[in-house]
Amino acid sequence: MNTAFLLKTHPNARYNDSLEVLTEAELTAVLGEVPLERTDVGGMIFFSFDADETRRLAVRQSPNCAGLFAVEGEKLVPLEIEKRHAVGADMAHILKYSGKTNPDFTDTMLFLAEAYAEGAAGRLLDPCCGRGTTLYAAADRGWDAYGVDTDKNDVAAGVQFTKKYFEYHRVRHKLARTNLTVDGRVGGERSLFTYGEGRELAFVRGDAGAVGSFFTKKKFDVVAADLPYGVQHGAENGALALVRRCLPAWLGVLRAGGVLILSFNTYTTDRGALAALVPPEQAEALPVSAEHWVEQAVMRDFLLVKKR
Repeated sequence: MNTAFLLKTHPNARYNDSLEVLTEAELTAVLGEVPLERTDVGGMIFFSFDADETRRLAVRQSPNCAGLFAVEGEKLVPLEIEKRHAVGADMAHILKYSGKTNPDFTDTMLFLAEAYAEGAAGRLLDPCCGRGTTLYAAADRGWDAYGVDTDKNDVAAGVQFTKKYFEYHRVRHKLARTNLTVDGRVGGERSLFTYGEGRELAFVRGDAGAVGSFFTKKKFDVVAADLPYGVQHGAENGALALVRRCLPAWLGVLRAGGVLILSFNTYTTDRGALAALVPPEQAEALPVSAEHWVEQAVMRDFLLVKKR
């Protein structure tokens, strides 16, 4: 069926300018080599393509999709395909703090990871989770979500927000806190929410390189992280140093066929140098890119890595 994808607009003017390149990456991930036709109608941007029902359902889950239409001659007929929201589309957006990544971009990262992963995605790890934006976006996709961060204030804020969100929306849940050991000593603290039909959302206060010790019985479908941009998060090349130290642990908890996706600032982190850290016998850095401007000091892109 000839289908038209209506690109939504975004209130952030800078991010709005990036939507086309990000959406093209999303559509290519789902549709492969199916041709895309861009059309501007009355100030609205459409991407048209031929797709079966399965692919139409997949592209409708894009955070940049305002609606899908069947193209019938010169008419556009709305298709009744709803977006999935397992907890609430607002969960990733409510909590505001300095340095927060745009939740729609976070959702694009998860969309791409799911599209390139082999098999279904249902369990995510963010080893640099901050206050949990990626965890909330994953939870809204119906995934179990686990985050690790060294900053006790960020972790505490994320736990507090999650508890209040569940209470406000009357989501039945339990919170369990556990100390975790690394090399025989306490090396972290886990705050685990169980809610709904046995779903989980957890924050771990600990080191990103110790995820193998924190999650000894779990393998993840997706590992997603927003690397230091070298602006307010740390010095230039901090992202490379972090990945060099932690990548073995991150790949170690990723299942075969799963996807690691890392966003980074191209002004401070060289894509080639980042990809060169991926051990070819263990994983493959995919040739997928959607570089886009964020602010004066940040040009953002992502690296997709698929585990063999």
